[in-house]
Amino acid sequence: MTSTSVRVALRVRPLNSKETLQNCSECLTIIPDAPQILMGTDKSFTFDYVFPSETEQEEVFHDCASPLIDKLIEGYNVTILAYGQTGSGKTYSMGTALDGANIPPEHLGIVPRAITKLFADLCERKEKNPSYEYEVYVSFLELYNEDLIDLLNPQ
Repeated sequence: MTSTSVRVALRVRPLNSKETLQNCSECLTIIPDAPQILMGTDKSFTFDYVFPSETEQEEVFHDCASPLIDKLIEGYNVTILAYGQTGSGKTYSMGTALDGANIPPEHLGIVPRAITKLFADLCERKEKNPSYEYEVYVSFLELYNEDLIDLLNPQ
């Protein structure tokens, strides 16, 4: 984990079936061995992490979110934010499109993996120290077209 407060990851979405049928190609190049992309021939952008389209959910979670859960357990506030256009892969990466039934583990995104890790780690601490107490507060929000929606209490 870096010493900065904010880290930014880019995850490239694979082409969808419509794009494949139209013979589309990815519009960026990932620079090997660097968290950097090249758009066209002259625009480069550097991130803390760059994940190619074939990256598994576990790797994204392990690199980006798992260290934040460790910090959360240490008492820090953490935020995980997915940002992008409609259809860019935010819902898949966060793992929130799943109905919960018969989901292959490899398809679980950041949110279900974070919840699993958080409570497993808290239970482990409680087993080691029975007097250990904890409270967990979460918010799960979506901002769409200037509307803020509480996904835990959508009314």
